Amino acid sequence: MPDIHRLSFCIATKLSENCAEFVVNQGVEVTLDMVFEYHDWLLKNIQPPMYVLLNKIFPCTYSFEAQVQLASFQQVNAMAVVAYDKVSQSTTQILQSVPREGNWTIEVFDDREIAISWLTRQSEINEDQQRISLAK
Repeated sequence: MPDIHRLSFCIATKLSENCAEFVVNQGVEVTLDMVFEYHDWLLKNIQPPMYVLLNKIFPCTYSFEAQVQLASFQQVNAMAVVAYDKVSQSTTQILQSVPREGNWTIEVFDDREIAISWLTRQSEINEDQQRISLAK
């Protein structure tokens, strides 16, 4: 049974110990307060390194402050965005282009299962890198 939570602006589903899926409610502009709520939920429910699936079933927009803060959360190792239409793809491309500190691993998909597979692979790559680091 999926572990589903309702946040003020979205539905959060815990997919595994280190992976969560978010579906933003229809017509929402994601604000800085909402990003802080998202970060807080992640910290309380998901083990780092974290992997996030943003499933854009409904189009949404982001305030500039939210755009900057969304990708600055260092505990998120990778994010997959499922964008089903051109508008969602465009807003995600804008989000990708916002300057931020450090690397941000993000990919856009049009299929949820492929996005989940990619996140699983990112987690495996991270585990492999950790094993190699420990072996040195």
